[in-house]
Amino acid sequence: VWAIARESGLPYRCQKPCAGQWSVVNESHKLYEFTFEHLDADNTTVWGISTEKRLFRRALDGSTEWTFTSGEVSSLTTSGLPTLYAITSTYPKDLLSCEKPCTGQWVVPYNSEDHVDSGQEWSGPDIKDEDGGDDYATVDVDNTHLYLRTENGRVFTRQV
Repeated sequence: VWAIARESGLPYRCQKPCAGQWSVVNESHKLYEFTFEHLDADNTTVWGISTEKRLFRRALDGSTEWTFTSGEVSSLTTSGLPTLYAITSTYPKDLLSCEKPCTGQWVVPYNSEDHVDSGQEWSGPDIKDEDGGDDYATVDVDNTHLYLRTENGRVFTRQV
């Protein structure tokens, strides 16, 4: 289990089943020049987005240091699938994907005809929102579906 300290932004982990034995993920006692606002992990890697919207990664077992992967990311999700999904931090916010092990080669995962705004292959509420708020806010994925939440709270899903 991974978490971010509210005050310091440092990443912590706790072995499952977690009973409160949290330890800071900083075994070498190296002080980093960044703090995290988002963490996600798969079976081998933990991914962190810094407050500066930069993406870092390290081995899940702590055997590597944090390594810069790319910038301009505001939301990220990973799973047992071979792909990371992210939302860019600049407007207009876009959905991107990167094959693992991701080293920053992001691509648009679906062609424009399959984009959420087109309604093809995606399910969710009415596509157009006249009040604005259509920018993507977060992305999540499980072993079968990709989920996008817009800034106004609408959720779209499609099979992966």
